[in-house]
This record gives sequence, structure tokens and C-alpha cells, in this order.
Amino acid sequence: MQFKNEFLEIKKSKPFYKIDDKTYMIFQDKTAVNFNSCNCYLIKNDNKTVVIDPGCSRNNLIQTLKEIKVEIKDVKSIILTHSHSDHYVLVNYLKEKAQSEVYIHHSDSELLEDTSKYFDSLFDRSFIKSRPKFKELYQILEYFSNQEKYEVSETNFYLNPAIKSVFDTWNIYSIKADHEFKDNNTLPGNLKVIHLPGHTAGHCGLLHPDHSIIFSADIDFNKRGPVVSSKYANINNYKKSINKLIRIVRNHKIKHLFPGHWNPIFSNLETSLKQFYREFEIRQEKILEILAQKEKMTVDEITAETYKEFIKNFVDLIDDTTKDSLLVAEAAELMTNRNYLTELERLKLVKQVFLKNQEYWKLA
Repeated sequence: MQFKNEFLEIKKSKPFYKIDDKTYMIFQDKTAVNFNSCNCYLIKNDNKTVVIDPGCSRNNLIQTLKEIKVEIKDVKSIILTHSHSDHYVLVNYLKEKAQSEVYIHHSDSELLEDTSKYFDSLFDRSFIKSRPKFKELYQILEYFSNQEKYEVSETNFYLNPAIKSVFDTWNIYSIKADHEFKDNNTLPGNLKVIHLPGHTAGHCGLLHPDHSIIFSADIDFNKRGPVVSSKYANINNYKKSINKLIRIVRNHKIKHLFPGHWNPIFSNLETSLKQFYREFEIRQEKILEILAQKEKMTVDEITAETYKEFIKNFVDLIDDTTKDSLLVAEAAELMTNRNYLTELERLKLVKQVFLKNQEYWKLA
């Protein structure tokens, strides 16, 4: 409780939290309602400072470096826990200012470099294209996926401003990693890789060199549960990763977890991880409950039910000029449900049926 209270007080007045004499947490941008921000971590390592996930604001990074007396030119290594754009916001800036080298797990390096594949991974373009409701979202995805081929004035696409603004803010760009790593590798700053796939195929945590802290990336204790909305999210792997993390916490006597979003976990780590795992089961139970109401349902019909609850998280952020951007949230919910149905099918709790070329789901 002492650490938690101290952390919350510091967060009110400063852009960073001192974890130890060499390790610092820079807070996620509070104004990033677009979700293109994450907690960033710095490890001072003589004149070769390491940054983990530079998704904070530039101002917060500069202010933190100044206060801890680190020159930006000394930030030599950027370790990305995975390929999502909210975790690499300042990569190009650091490469320009410090010639920093980028490290990422080999399973995520292609998505980091190939923006067309990255955009396809977000929503699965073929899946979205087949649904007229998401026509404008598909056009945005197609435009951004092949941006070098298009000029807005030359395309027949209607680029809905509200939807386009989301993608503009995400600022997805190509990054070629200088180094690829795998599970158990030791990285600059003496950080040890913990491969934790599920959120993405190459999603990783990092064991701090003092062996009492883990940077858990997007195993982040989100109140809405684990984020599994992308094409390559895998719920079964995500569950295994949480269980793997529980074992490491227990065996290494880990004291604190520092996630990519939200606040650190300073106590009852196993309990927090088990509660986070429980969110999978709650969502599965909800989908089974919905399916029990009818003989069969499409994923779109299931999403119409779950989206009613999901949308409550965004109501306060939306006005008349931005309401169309909710299509992005609804598509993410649709993708999430598709991934859950795949997991429920693996568990033999639901089965897929086809009638007149239409895909349905029903209880097994």
C-alpha cells in the first residue's frame, strides 16, 4: 500500500516515477483519448540508456531526461514489447536524435516494417470488406494500407473525416528493426525477454535486472479485460501467457509488475493476474449466454448484443463531429467476438455452421 500511495501522489504532479536509481516510468499521455500512448520505461546504463516502448509524449520524455540528467543522444537502445503503434510513437524521433537501435521479437518484426500487413492485422480487411456497415472503415483501411498508391484528390474513396482522424492520430509508420530477439534472450540494460504471445504473436514482457520487477507490456490489468481485437490475437496463447507469468512471479518472487498501460501492481500480483485471466472466462460466459437465446447466431448478431455494454466506455468521448469514429470501436468489438468464438470452438463449447453461404454459430 505504501508504494501505491506514493506512486499515486507522484503521478498527480510529475511526468515520471522513479522505480530505482537507474529505472524510471514515464506516464502514458493523459490526453490521449485516441489510445495512441503507453507507459514508457527508461533504464540508465552508463552512457547507453535503454528505453522500453517510447509511447509517451515528447514533452514528458524530454522533461524526464532533463530531470534524471540523461542526454537524449545517450538513448542508444529502444526495446519494443510488441508492434502496436501506441508503443512506438517516438521511435523515429529517437532514431533521429540519438541513432537509437530498435529491438523487437522476431514474430512481430514484419508487422513493424510492413504497414500494409499492419493495417490488415488491425481489423482483417477481407472480414470488414464483406460487411456493408463498415464500408467507410474499409475504405480508410484500404487507403492507409496502400497510401503510396493514392492521393486523396485522385481516389474515388470517401475518406470519412472522423474515422480518418483516428488513423491519422495513430500515426502508423514503417520501422525496420535493427535486432530481433526471442524468449530468454538478454537485451541491453541486462533485461531478460519473457515471450508472452496472445495480444500479438511476438508480445513480450521483460524481467528487470534486479529480478524483482517485470515490465508486463499489454498484460495491463485493463478493467475491460485483455485486448484481443486484432487479426492475429490468440486467446488460447494469451491464457497460457498469463499462467506463464504467474509461475514466473511465484518462482522468482517478483515484487512489482509495471504494465504498458494503467498503474503498476505493487502487491497481490498472483491475485491480480488470476483476476485478469478471469476476464476471459467472464466474456466466454457472456457469449454462451447470448447464444443460448437462439438456435444460431452470426458474429454480427452476437456483437449487436455485446456492443451495447462496450459502447458505454466511449460515450463521454464522442460528440457529433466524432460519432462516426465509433465504427472503429464497433469493428474492434466484432473482431474480438470472432476471436472468442474461435476459442470457444477450440473448447468444444460452440460450433460453426453454414447455411446458404452464411456463417452461423451455435452451442455445441
